[in-house]
Amino acid sequence: MEPDWAVTILHAPIRAMVSRRFDLSSRLRFGRIASADGDVALDDPKLSRHHATVTRIGPIVEIRDQGSRNGTFVNGTRIEASKLRPGDIVRIGDTLLELSDTPARAATGDPTLVGTAPAFLAAVELADRVASSDLPVIILGETGTGKDVLAQHVHARSGRSGSFVAVNCAALPAGLVESTLFGHKKGAFTGATSDSPGLFLEAQGGTLFLDEIGELHATDQAKLLRALDSREIIPVGGTRRIHTDARVIAATNIDLQARIADGGFRADLYARLAGAIVRMPPLRARLGDILVLAQRFLAQSSPAVERRLSAQAAERLLLHSWPRNIRELLSAMRRLALQLGDRAEVKRTDIDAVLEAPVAVTNDRPSGPTRHAGRPGMPTRDELAAQLAAMRGNVSRLAEHYAKDSKQIYRWLKRYRLDPAGYR
Repeated sequence: MEPDWAVTILHAPIRAMVSRRFDLSSRLRFGRIASADGDVALDDPKLSRHHATVTRIGPIVEIRDQGSRNGTFVNGTRIEASKLRPGDIVRIGDTLLELSDTPARAATGDPTLVGTAPAFLAAVELADRVASSDLPVIILGETGTGKDVLAQHVHARSGRSGSFVAVNCAALPAGLVESTLFGHKKGAFTGATSDSPGLFLEAQGGTLFLDEIGELHATDQAKLLRALDSREIIPVGGTRRIHTDARVIAATNIDLQARIADGGFRADLYARLAGAIVRMPPLRARLGDILVLAQRFLAQSSPAVERRLSAQAAERLLLHSWPRNIRELLSAMRRLALQLGDRAEVKRTDIDAVLEAPVAVTNDRPSGPTRHAGRPGMPTRDELAAQLAAMRGNVSRLAEHYAKDSKQIYRWLKRYRLDPAGYR
C-alpha cells in the first residue's frame, strides 16, 4: 500500500479549520493568500502572505520558510528548511500542522472512545469485529492507554445480557485469588462467614475483565487455565462443579511474550486467552487525538468556562512524551482547570506548570528537529506494534518512519515476535 501523504490542521485560530486535511502530492504553500495551484490560504493573522512551503519528492518531504515575519517551527524549533517525517509538528503563526502518511478515517461513534488516529481506530475496529463472538481477548498496551475502556466497549457490543465485572489481578490478596475468582463456601477458611459466588459467577452471561493479568502468580495461572479450558469452576471448600458462561477479557502493560520466555507466565494460558489480541497505542502515537482529548477533559473539569489553548500551549501538549498516556493527560487537565480558575485563555506557561516533566528537544536525527529527547534507537514493543498497525503492516513505511534500513526493522520485529502479516 502506497503512503497517503497529507498535512492536517491540529490547531487553528478558528475552530472550524481544525481537522482540515490537505493531500500532499508534490507541493503545498501555506499563507494568508492563495495565488497559485498548491497554495493554501489560512485565516490566521499571524501568517505572512506566503509563509511556508511543504514539498514532496517520493518519500522525501521538506518544509521551507518563505521569509515569514513570525517564523516556521518544526517540533518546537525555528527552522529555515527541514526534512519532515510522519508525526512531525509544524507551527506557522497560530496554526499547528501535522504531516501524516496514512489515510484519514472516521471516528468510532462511541463517545467513550475519542480519537481518529489510525493505530487507535485499528484497535477499536478489531475489538468491534470480535465483540459478538465468545472468544477471549487480550488487550495489550502501556499503562493509562484506556485498556479498561476498550474492554467495556467490547462488552457493550457483545450482546451479552450479564454484567461487566472487573478485577485488578495485581491487587488481589495473596492466597485469596482462587476464592475471589471462583467463590467459596461458608467455613472454607478463616473469615469465610458466608457463601460467596466469586467473580466468574457474578459475570455469568456477561464479561469478566482481568486487568493486569501478567501479575498473577504461577499457581493461580494454572487454576485460571483449568477454569477456562473446562468452563467450570469449583468454589473453595465446595465439591460441585459449576458451569460458567463468562466471557473473559484480559489486559496487561507487560510484554507477555518476554514474560513467557523468562518463565513468569504460562504459554498455555496465553494461548487460551489470546483468542484475539488487541493493541492499544500509546498517546504519543495518537498526535491528532491529544488536543481533542485535552479540550474534552478541560470541559469536563470546568464546564462553565470555554477554554482556549494558545498555539504555543497546544504545541507544548503535542510535544510532551506522555509516559503515563491518557491517565496523565486527564490528571494534567484537571490540575490545569483548578489553576486557571475563571480564566479562559491557556498559555504555554500554564501547560509547563502542570506537566510532570519538561519536554526536551534534541537533534538526534540529521533530517531536522525531533519531538522527544533521548528517544532510543530501538522503540518499545508497544510503540512498534502501534506503528505497525497504523501502517497496515507495511515494513518499508515503518523503515522510513524510523529512518532505518528494512533489515533493522525486521530484526526488531523478530526480537519482539511481531508478524507484519497480522496487521495487513
